[in-house]
Amino acid sequence: MKSILFLVLVMVLVWGLSGSAAQYQVIDLGEQGSFWGELWRPLHLNDQGVVCGTAPSETNQWVAFSWRQGGGFSYVPADSGWAGWSSGINNSGVVAGTMEQLGVYLDRAFSWTANDPIYLKPYSFKMKSASAMGINEAGVIAGYAEEPMTTNSAIAVVWTDPDNTQVLPTPIPRLYLSDTFNLVTAINNKNQVVGYSGSGDTRRGFIWTMGDTAAQELGLLAGTVSTVPTGINDAAVVVGYSVDAGYHEMAFIWQNETIAALPMIG
Repeated sequence: MKSILFLVLVMVLVWGLSGSAAQYQVIDLGEQGSFWGELWRPLHLNDQGVVCGTAPSETNQWVAFSWRQGGGFSYVPADSGWAGWSSGINNSGVVAGTMEQLGVYLDRAFSWTANDPIYLKPYSFKMKSASAMGINEAGVIAGYAEEPMTTNSAIAVVWTDPDNTQVLPTPIPRLYLSDTFNLVTAINNKNQVVGYSGSGDTRRGFIWTMGDTAAQELGLLAGTVSTVPTGINDAAVVVGYSVDAGYHEMAFIWQNETIAALPMIG
């Protein structure tokens, strides 16, 4: 049972003859450490089969890692007292993620391929905490910045390079005057980002294309109060989940400017 917890399903698609079923290979990334190994979290995979994720260290902190077949694990160096989380990897092998200073609630967004991570410039001196949420093939990273220890202060940002931080344009970052935060959750290769704006438990999903002066709201499923997008592909099809007043979650798909519920499983 324990070994299953360390099994990472890296699925390599093998194309056969037209009309034949796809075949997948399951690759065990291996067990690292002992007790804390149960909490390994492989999170993302690029087209070359390189995996990035987050793993517990021997000091009960978290470290971001990448893994490639034949090359094993590589770990993003972290300063003492900092934990690392990965949020995406592109086909160039660039990992995007966040370092968190434990006990201080200060975050630093980073990109990393080898050696030391490159930290991304915060939005401002006041909002000096920043988190990366995704990266595309051009190396554009999407995420958010916030003022440490301040509730609901997050604003959505993108980084075109480590020193260039762009804020989503007004009146979006916040879709409504009552909204107190907004976050980006994913980015595609056409520099379109998705995220949500909200206040408390009410969240409104949006899509925004870099260079546009406004974002577009994704809308709500019938009977729900929140829309939280989690992914977007290059055709601008968005997936995520909606939440009703009873905190029940349901998956949605948004395409052609229409939001629809995905069928329940069981």
